[in-house]
Amino acid sequence: MNPFLRQFTPEVLLPRLQDVLAGPGTGIAKVLHLGVGNMYGGIETTLVNISHRRDLMPRIDVNIAICFVGKLQQNLIDVGITPHLLSPIRFRYPWTIWRARRALARLLAKLKPDIVISHNCWTQAALGPTVRRAGVKLVTFMHSTATHSWFEWLASFTRPHHVIANSRFTASTLGKLFPGIPTTIINPICDISELEDKAKTRASMRAALGCPETRKVILMAARFDPYKGHGLLLDALVRLDPSLDWECWIVGGAQQPAEKALELKIKAQAEYLKLANRLRFLGHRGDVLNLCASADLFCQPNISPEPFGHVFVEAQAMGCPVVTTAMGGPLENVEPGGRNRLVARPDAALVAEALEDLLAEKA
Repeated sequence: MNPFLRQFTPEVLLPRLQDVLAGPGTGIAKVLHLGVGNMYGGIETTLVNISHRRDLMPRIDVNIAICFVGKLQQNLIDVGITPHLLSPIRFRYPWTIWRARRALARLLAKLKPDIVISHNCWTQAALGPTVRRAGVKLVTFMHSTATHSWFEWLASFTRPHHVIANSRFTASTLGKLFPGIPTTIINPICDISELEDKAKTRASMRAALGCPETRKVILMAARFDPYKGHGLLLDALVRLDPSLDWECWIVGGAQQPAEKALELKIKAQAEYLKLANRLRFLGHRGDVLNLCASADLFCQPNISPEPFGHVFVEAQAMGCPVVTTAMGGPLENVEPGGRNRLVARPDAALVAEALEDLLAEKA
């Protein structure tokens, strides 16, 4: 892995996280991570990667508590961590919060952690008050920017002892949310395995999807959230030179009703633009690294800033150049120069120009 991307690896980030949590010396710190577990995204990936590579933090005793049974629970078990189960939380049903808080209070009394890390404001709003009442040091790990939402307002009443931000951009938005709280930047841990044979992976993946080896493939792997730029990508694709032999793989499974609605809207847009024969909606995939190795370029043209974006690092690590908008996390994790393209603003013409530039180069 090149030096630029190495800064996002467990070997660099986990020793730094250990220093933040345990401080200097040789003592062991018992740390309890609080996650939710009803969805799967950057937070859940970070929790699994911390658990998987906990050998890099010999002075941290890693423990995790989650609220929902599901994929996160199973992935943690697969890497050797059995998470503590609290109980499902729905903010619209206050009794579910009280029940989860009682379960957490019992766990804190039994486990006696030195530090509790709440991952994002949703978790802190629900469970942070219980941690503070127990007299345990509370750290908030912010995986997204402050947006002045109602649950951030709730979370702000429980002031943490320390804040960890997943990027400089995220940290820049937290001043009003946690004023005066010490903040450390720890990027998301990107635990990327080297592929033994990228050419073989590419050939087998394309064969499985019925995609010719010579065809140029544009990949987008993201949740169906408006700010990710699915609609902008389609508006850019329709502008491409029709003589170019390309197709686009869109990866991501809708998890919430709003995401399902957006997925249907994007598919309807593809039909309207007469792009359906060039697109493949692959749904949720657990082999995004292999897909990145099989594609010719990765494009996620955000229309508003990404807090960080694991997938930009993953794509580059697989040798897949990135096209995205020059704002937010990609300004920190997309290597400047070379074949990557950071377009000045979320504009379909600019995205199309960057795509054609790379496709022509690849051809």
